Amino acid sequence: MRVAVVVTVRNEASSIVPLLDALSIQTRPADQVIIVDGGSTDGTPALAKQRSGKVPGLHVIEAPGADIAHGRNLGIAASVAEIIAVTDAGCIPSCEWVAAIAAPLENDPALGLVIGGVTPNPSTHFEACVARCSLTPDIRIAGMTVNPTARSLAFPRWAWEAAGGFPEHPPFNRAEDGVFIERASRCGGVAHRPSATVLWRPRATYRAVLRQFYQYARGLGQLGASGTFHSRTVLQSAAGLALVGAGCVTGHWVPWIAMVALGAAYLIRKARAGCFAAPSWRTFYRVPAILATIHIGTMAGIVHGAMLRVRNRT
Repeated sequence: MRVAVVVTVRNEASSIVPLLDALSIQTRPADQVIIVDGGSTDGTPALAKQRSGKVPGLHVIEAPGADIAHGRNLGIAASVAEIIAVTDAGCIPSCEWVAAIAAPLENDPALGLVIGGVTPNPSTHFEACVARCSLTPDIRIAGMTVNPTARSLAFPRWAWEAAGGFPEHPPFNRAEDGVFIERASRCGGVAHRPSATVLWRPRATYRAVLRQFYQYARGLGQLGASGTFHSRTVLQSAAGLALVGAGCVTGHWVPWIAMVALGAAYLIRKARAGCFAAPSWRTFYRVPAILATIHIGTMAGIVHGAMLRVRNRT
């Protein structure tokens, strides 16, 4: 079966060459590599085209104004492959990535989705902490606990068509990968292949982390998929708010002790998952702050998405 790799880019002059170089040395080269440029002003398309002699099947599509979802759909529609693999600009696939992520789909035509692995490639201690916190597998899909992302993902063309492609309309396009994964997972079986890894650079500021998780959660909230992706986050928030409310109303110390115990249990669970593994004493204050930022952004997105969903229904 033929495999196409589709990547959307915009102003990725610093990362497009490493990405294409990684795709040029795959143990199983992709039959097509389609780069969709959303209107770069830094020469990204020209740099990509310069690699056409090294990357088999390379095709660059210039689509000014296209966002990630629209760009992916354009690239997939332009491909002729039965299997589509996607990753993001700024990621560097391992040399066996194409072979590893395509193999389950070749072996089982009923599969609708293959979720690969992501290995952080931070340049600062803060980014290392963000990676530890945001890549913790915490979502259950088809009975598996995974961290689904379009940084390392593959699916058959029929599943892309059945899912309606990547959602292009607001607010779903703010969390296009999560929404697509949720829809595609209903179309067929799901396989998890952590060995199909890509290197990924995390967000560099608290504001960027907050915005990232807010946008993801808002799109999923409006879709009505918060229960699938964020049930644990909602339960934790509900328990915390209930304890705070009980403490304020009763004036008793028991709810506050229970609140502290709940927070400690949460941090212990995250520590066991590896969130505190970044070496440095700064880890002990940065990780709780990052986890709080992720939680606040996620809950804000869930609430806003649910409000938009109710308003649209009304």
